[in-house]
Parts: sequence; C-alpha cells; structure tokens
Amino acid sequence: MLALRMILELICKEKGVLEDKLYKQINELASTGVFPKELKDCSNLIRLLGNDRAHADLGKINKWEIKDAISLVEFILIYLYEIPLKITKLEQKYEGKLKKNPQK
Repeated sequence: MLALRMILELICKEKGVLEDKLYKQINELASTGVFPKELKDCSNLIRLLGNDRAHADLGKINKWEIKDAISLVEFILIYLYEIPLKITKLEQKYEGKLKKNPQK
C-alpha cells in the first residue's frame, strides 16, 4: 500500500506540484484541472489506504485491498499518460484526413 501511495506522490511531483502534504498535492491537481473529480476521489482513497497501512497494528492486509488500490493507481496512470498518448497518435495518424468543422 505504501508503494502505491508513493507512486501517487511521484505523479504529483512529475506534474509540478510543490506542496509538502499529499492531500494538498491532490487538491492542487484538482484545482488546476489536471485531476477531474474522479481522479481526486480515487487519489484520496489511495492516500487514506496508504496512511492506514503505514501502521502495523491494523492487522493483516486483505488481498482485495491491494487489488483495489492497484486498480485505482492503474486508472490514474491510464487517464494521465496512456489516453493523451493515444489521442496524440490518432491525431497524427489522421492529420489532414479529417474535415475541420469549426465550432459556432
């Protein structure tokens, strides 16, 4: 869990957030439009799961907690990195082939 939380911190730093606390970093990404509400919500859930699991007295980690947290991190990575890359590749592929229709 802590490693997944660390990935979230690395994403925030890569996006240029300089805040010291992860919840502030997440809020900054949301307020600047980098994170929509859904990414803010799942980022906070990852943060809270990581915080809770930083304490050994909470007992054994459930495998479903780990799978759920991994799924949330994957969602964030797909949204922030894979989707923009796919869009760029498709724009390049169809450049000059699509009729431009300006918005009125």
